Amino acid sequence: PKLDGCKLLQHNPDDTIQLDQSYSWSGGEIIGHVNREVLEHELVITIGIAELHQYAGYSGGHKGIAVGCGGRQTISQLHHRDFILQDDIVVGKVHNNPFREAVDFLGSAANCQYALTWVPSLQEWIFGDPKQSLHYVAQNDQPWSFISKESKYQNILCTIPSAKAKSLYQASRIATYIAFSPNPPIQERAIFYLEASLEEGLGSEEGFCRALASCPYPYTELLTQEPPTGAGAQRAVMIAKLLQKYDLHLCNCIDPQPFRDIGLVATTEPAPRNTNVLVVDNQKTLSKIPQWRNP
Repeated sequence: PKLDGCKLLQHNPDDTIQLDQSYSWSGGEIIGHVNREVLEHELVITIGIAELHQYAGYSGGHKGIAVGCGGRQTISQLHHRDFILQDDIVVGKVHNNPFREAVDFLGSAANCQYALTWVPSLQEWIFGDPKQSLHYVAQNDQPWSFISKESKYQNILCTIPSAKAKSLYQASRIATYIAFSPNPPIQERAIFYLEASLEEGLGSEEGFCRALASCPYPYTELLTQEPPTGAGAQRAVMIAKLLQKYDLHLCNCIDPQPFRDIGLVATTEPAPRNTNVLVVDNQKTLSKIPQWRNP
């Protein structure tokens, strides 16, 4: 789009300036690096969308600066296995979430004063302090879809919209969002059936692909050995964590072989649909995550 009077720049994560402050946690420090243009301007406004996010609780706010305009080292440290596996880093959680605290700290240190945020679930725009904007979203959003049932489902079927169905990297998000939500409505060792074409295979994120190919299914070594690195490695960690408690089957694949090669169950056939399978229809965004409510 054309923005009169604005100069559009493509962010380069390898051309950044180190901030004067860093975020400290029990495992060390996250060093803030940010696009030099951000630090050279008096007024900084981040524009984004607030949706459920695996680590930050919700996307948007200071994350647009700390990650969207962040340096490669900062992004890597924020997504380091030992950092993202902390108990309070939970989808939909903003308060006392170390990932959210880190991006808020680093965004503030980069002098980001305002956020203009679209919230699809609320159908409203919010403008104001980046941190307070996300707290407003967390207080007013209703991200859970409660299911009353005598017992949890044996399995879960996730249908994936075409925009997210091209690679395992993208399609697997719905499974981990549900699996690591506060009270998923599925039994332990339930099967997550993902219906997706997956024509791009694992995806283009080299760290993700390398991590899954580096050890045998169910990839336990990604959780116990040296942390994987590279673009997207954190998503491989989340899949390995999911497989500690559940199973993952890929259905309706155009070509199942790349997934079978790394030990996953994959087929061109559709997933089963019966009374023991909870069907989750993930359309444009995963705005509602199913939760179990014991009647």
